Amino acid sequence: MQTRLVIVTRYFPPIENGLAHHSAYLEDLLKESYDEVVIVCQTNEKRTRAAHHAKSKLVEFQSLWELFGILNTICRESTKRHVIVFQYVPHMWGRSGVAVLPSMLPLWVRLRHRTSVVSFLHELKYDWSLHPKRLLPGLVHRVQLSLIGVGSNQVIVTNDLRYRALTRRWRWFFANKVSRIPAGCISGRSRHTVSDRPNYPYITWFGTLSDDQKLEELVSAFCSASKDVPDLRLVIMGAFDWQAHRIRDIQSNIAKWKLGNRVLIRGFVDEEELGPTLAGSFANFHMAGSGPSGRRTVVAAYLKSGRALVAVDGHETDPEFIHGKNVYFVEPDASAIRDVIIRLWRDPNLRNKLASGSRRLYDQMYSDETIRHKLLRVLAGIAQSRTLDSEQERLNVRGETL
Repeated sequence: MQTRLVIVTRYFPPIENGLAHHSAYLEDLLKESYDEVVIVCQTNEKRTRAAHHAKSKLVEFQSLWELFGILNTICRESTKRHVIVFQYVPHMWGRSGVAVLPSMLPLWVRLRHRTSVVSFLHELKYDWSLHPKRLLPGLVHRVQLSLIGVGSNQVIVTNDLRYRALTRRWRWFFANKVSRIPAGCISGRSRHTVSDRPNYPYITWFGTLSDDQKLEELVSAFCSASKDVPDLRLVIMGAFDWQAHRIRDIQSNIAKWKLGNRVLIRGFVDEEELGPTLAGSFANFHMAGSGPSGRRTVVAAYLKSGRALVAVDGHETDPEFIHGKNVYFVEPDASAIRDVIIRLWRDPNLRNKLASGSRRLYDQMYSDETIRHKLLRVLAGIAQSRTLDSEQERLNVRGETL
């Protein structure tokens, strides 16, 4: 019997967001391992105006009720064995993350069709808050998470913090169901040569303007360090709004410090520029206060570049990140960051050690081959489980045991 992989996601390219890009990444990793891959995603005007980006069959829905109808049709095809991957981010399935109907999808599919479901949990829930606008959604998110835990054969999370949360505090719903697999390297994948790189030394920051980003501290530290390293530049890249107050304030400070020719704010750059830029730096700075972990695709891009990584050691830092081996942890204040910039500039042996460590960590945990192997192990496990369930049912009819 042929096996069909069905990836259920709300967004898919040409839509530009993390869920869309990761869904395309899954398709690319897994398409050679199944007889057929089907992408089920929400219809969008961008896709109707141009050829869709899927390499596999693509089925679009306009409403959640239509989504359930599509899955009903797919799962009823008895000539194929189906495995469903459900891409879950609360706020991408409902306003404020209230998405009760989508969170019932794994349970509905299993009860109605006895089809295996793996839920890829990119986000879990809002943290608790007494603010009315977050209190109720936070409660609903937990109900949704419980439904997904009950309904899924397996779930995947991207970092150690969430793995521990589901296997300890939520073990009644997720016992023996949780695997940790990094989100993978989605950005900075383009190939590069030495000739692609700028002819000046620089450090990079690449990301979004999330609340926990310490970008201002990095810029201030660079300003202070610029007197000791007169040839160095700072390159800032990411999908951020140029009109955001934070960017405008940074630009104002850069002008005041007369560093306009040394702090280069590029904003969004395409793959052909991003990959070579990351690989050409002498250090990449991850300034998210939560720390480096598998849920951040930018971390995978940094590691893939094979350059020294400097990061804040936050509450989400995965245990495989070891100070002085594959990352240099720094306190999130300008003075400490300044000292690290100068030290890395003056100590090529430290830079090389960190660069080698980051590349080894990429190969061990973040490379396409490693992530593909982990995904297939989870997916093959539930396929095997489903096969055994079917065999047991057949034997039970005959009064035998497996």
